[in-house]
Amino acid sequence: MPHPPEAPTFIPRKDFIQYLEDYVSHFDVKPKYCRMVESAVFDGNAKRWCVMATNSESGVAEEYSCRSLVVATGENSEEFIPDVPGLESFNGEVLHSSNYKSGSKYSGKAVLVVGCGNSGMEIAYDLANYGARSSIVVRSQFHVLTKEMVQLGMTLLKSFPCNMVDDLVLLLSKSQFGDMTKYGIVRPSKGPFHLKETTGRSPVIDVGTLKKIRSGDIQVLPELKRVDGNEAIFANGNSHRLDAIVFATGYRSTAKKWLKEDDYLLNQDGMPKHDFPNHWKGKNGLYCAGLSRRGLAGISMDAQNVAKDIKMCYSNEMQEMKNEVAVVIVGAGPAGLATSACLNLLSISNVILERENCCASLWRHRAYDRLNLHLAKEFCQLPHMPHPPEAPTFIPRKDFIQYLEDYVSHFDVKPKYCRMVESAVFDGNAKRWCVMATNSESGVAEEYSCRFLVVATGENSEEFIPDVPGLESFNGEVLHSSNYKSGSKYSGKAVLVVGCGNSGMEIAYDLANYGARSSIVVRSPFHVLTKEMVQLGMTLLKSFPCNMVDDLVLLLSKSQFGDMTKYGIVRPSKGPFHLKETTGRSPVIDVGTLKKIRSGDIQVLPELKRVDGNEAIFANGNSHRLDAIVFATGYRSTAKKWLKEDDYLLNQDGMPKHDFPNHWKGKNGLYCAGLSRRGLAGISMDAQNVAKDIKMCYSNEM
Repeated sequence: MPHPPEAPTFIPRKDFIQYLEDYVSHFDVKPKYCRMVESAVFDGNAKRWCVMATNSESGVAEEYSCRSLVVATGENSEEFIPDVPGLESFNGEVLHSSNYKSGSKYSGKAVLVVGCGNSGMEIAYDLANYGARSSIVVRSQFHVLTKEMVQLGMTLLKSFPCNMVDDLVLLLSKSQFGDMTKYGIVRPSKGPFHLKETTGRSPVIDVGTLKKIRSGDIQVLPELKRVDGNEAIFANGNSHRLDAIVFATGYRSTAKKWLKEDDYLLNQDGMPKHDFPNHWKGKNGLYCAGLSRRGLAGISMDAQNVAKDIKMCYSNEMQEMKNEVAVVIVGAGPAGLATSACLNLLSISNVILERENCCASLWRHRAYDRLNLHLAKEFCQLPHMPHPPEAPTFIPRKDFIQYLEDYVSHFDVKPKYCRMVESAVFDGNAKRWCVMATNSESGVAEEYSCRFLVVATGENSEEFIPDVPGLESFNGEVLHSSNYKSGSKYSGKAVLVVGCGNSGMEIAYDLANYGARSSIVVRSPFHVLTKEMVQLGMTLLKSFPCNMVDDLVLLLSKSQFGDMTKYGIVRPSKGPFHLKETTGRSPVIDVGTLKKIRSGDIQVLPELKRVDGNEAIFANGNSHRLDAIVFATGYRSTAKKWLKEDDYLLNQDGMPKHDFPNHWKGKNGLYCAGLSRRGLAGISMDAQNVAKDIKMCYSNEM
């Protein structure tokens, strides 16, 4: 949760407190307040932590049992004031910096600040501003930078080595502050970011203190050796009479007071034994967060590392049975692969069951040879892995198959092939899905138990050929477009393509290219665009309303293709992107088909009414003698054949009952991915939505 863009570069305290309140609200964090932890003990037999706490409001003891325990009490848990001989004899005010609010009450008084970190230096400055006789103890060397220098350095560290950044920032510091040795401030030999990285010690960020030291408004003193009444005696033998002493001497962790039997993660001071970045993970499910001495950036890293590791360990422990997983995904097409990859990134156990012997079988075995992706590559990528910059704008089929293989390898997706899912039934008592599948290689029945089930069998699961009267009497070849490879074998033959979508129009074109007498059935209006027009439209839709984009793209289409009505092709009254959004129907992307229709190489025919032997009779009463018929009439989902007891997510055709974008989530942990009729971009959205929702539900249940 980043700060809003309008927030100042350097956040005031009150604004940061508001940010934390907003953070708690946004992520539904619900701390139990007024709980003093008394002890935390690991039970090796139960493999759980027992945490005892006292409710300080009611006085009641409370017991908590957990698998993982995170120490997040911070570096600043308990104020530390060092033992100074004679301090008890001091008659003035002694306070820790945590109790200091303002210098207004100290005007005219002699106040010593012990500690030259950021808090000490700023308190000394604040005291001087209010007219106090301010002094500060400086025992060790430290760097002084401005907050702008620190911001610059942290930005540069993302791209440049630490020593180079240190050299630049030190040059700026010396230029601005000069040599402060005569005032008692000495720079360390190592650079500020090197020291932060290796020791956790931060540079002092100057707020004006050095200027007041130079002017004499703040006096720098050596180590405080002892106190005698109201006299403070220092390492150089000098003494100063004081009215108050502010100890800006830091804090100590209190974790070891209540954390029992840990000898691996934290030392006796309650700080990590192991160096950054290996400091946060202990044994037996014990972790720490916020103890890396790297501020809020370190806290953020710790929190994410701890949560990710707990998720992975917890998921692994839940897999006690061979086929018991959090998620079963049915189908290893792009939708199934993308969903598995997103779940893997969240460390949620999953398995893909695929009936074929490979992933993306439609692209490998049921696509014609000349097929390319019709949409630009930026709209045809799966989550978390864009196509490489050198890839062509419109990806060939073989390159897309290679992309899918690389995707599977990169995200460690491991489908189980040759698994025909027979049934999936939800057990309301156990709150789990029971999925039965047959291993088609061995013939063995397999049972899978899962909390979540994802239908990713796709829109193109089973070929659909409509019932045409008399088709059984046809003596020529009848095939579905999924079995069409090339027009080379049909040279000189009369071939009818039934279906005027993208596959049908491209197959008709391919047949004509190979010298077939190609014809195509056109029953309904549709838009024809070039792939460049579609790319332009999809890009503009990110910034402009659909109707405006439709108007522009239609203008380009009419300019390029003219009026095709006399050839039997009519444009719909609604625009192409409006129809895609509301019905899921895509425009036809022309590959040269319209030119061949105009030239007569491809004939457009009305609805096919019946077949009589080798004669095809059409709606206008004309008949044509054919050698082959290719049905480019689409596919059907097979999900409802095996998915039992679902009356909410999918209709009887195995497609979502609910409109996009609310189509992907069912009840009882049931989801679908890749059924939105929005191509690979829709698949990517579905996969990410499903994985994110499963993570949230899974976390809540655990």
